[in-house]
Amino acid sequence: SSRVLWTLAVTHHFTASDPRRNAVLPGVFILYDLSPIQINYSETREPFSHFLVSVCMVVGGVFSLSGLFDRLVSAVFEHLRKTRLSLLNSNFFCCLTKKK
Repeated sequence: SSRVLWTLAVTHHFTASDPRRNAVLPGVFILYDLSPIQINYSETREPFSHFLVSVCMVVGGVFSLSGLFDRLVSAVFEHLRKTRLSLLNSNFFCCLTKKK
């Protein structure tokens, strides 16, 4: 469907009357300034394939971000495990466990 909209500009002016000079007559004066601007507004409906593509993009994004998060967490835990094993196998704790 298509609609045609016309814009209308209304300006407001106020002039105070001076009783000493009867220059301005009291009254209400309305002036319209018609603008030559036309806006064509139309609505179109997206096809169902556009919806399916959007759903696939969201699902793919969720899978890729969950895989990235899983790899990050696995790498952090693997690093911590290796660090703990290297500390246990090193001579770091030998002086703490020796009897005097």
